[in-house]
Amino acid sequence: MNLTRRETLTLAAAATAAGAIGLPSIALAKDGDVIDPLKLMNPKGIPDKVDGNPAAKVTFIEYASPTCPHCALFSNTVLEPFKDKYVKTGKVKFILRPFARNTMDAAIFMLAEAAAKSVDAQSTPANSSSSAASSSAPASSADASSSAAASAPASSSAVPAGADPTNPSGYSQAAIAQYENVISTYFRTQNTWGVSDKPLDAVKAVALQLGFSEDSFNQALQNQDFFNKIESMRDQAINDFGLEGTPTFYLNGKQITGEQTMDQLDAAITPLL
Repeated sequence: MNLTRRETLTLAAAATAAGAIGLPSIALAKDGDVIDPLKLMNPKGIPDKVDGNPAAKVTFIEYASPTCPHCALFSNTVLEPFKDKYVKTGKVKFILRPFARNTMDAAIFMLAEAAAKSVDAQSTPANSSSSAASSSAPASSADASSSAAASAPASSSAVPAGADPTNPSGYSQAAIAQYENVISTYFRTQNTWGVSDKPLDAVKAVALQLGFSEDSFNQALQNQDFFNKIESMRDQAINDFGLEGTPTFYLNGKQITGEQTMDQLDAAITPLL
């Protein structure tokens, strides 16, 4: 995808007004509706990046948009405790699905995809000087593990030897951690790049902190095939699942809309375990 000058000028407005962007009213689903699992677990465009135990009894899917302030609040305050309690213990498998409401969302998902792919290729999108830059990005346990995986040399046993054929995406857990880390970093810094009058430059600044080079940043945004897949996933969510906005969650197929607290998730998940 090539971002034109006209597109970049509209992105700042899209980011600051993220919560007000409307979606087509096509058989919208309601909280508590259960989506046909055969449809829900067969996403169009992008195979699921399953984080955690693939045999877990509980499946928790999130449709998120990087420009969505409610998605950012959930990511910044609830997601990591949720993953510590349920995903890392093997009780729940977590799937983060892209929902691009504007070109800025698409660009960030394209960067995340490139970062994930680089891990399983046993190379980083960064140049050799990127490790210092990435250390200045907001830190979390996921950051530390994924940054180490991305920067390890090809011969290092710390990096899985290529993709994981048992995961629907084909990506290893290290690659999925890197994918989620890129998106969570943009959520943590949303109040900076999201209000910039030069949105593409602001997004690039975060990408450079994450370890991208100028070349790898530009290459990621030229992945037209992945851009088309993002659009396919968005269209399926609207047309087949009745998704109205983000964040929207599916807990074993049951729809939950809006940001959730840890207490709310505990109450919903505990009976399923």
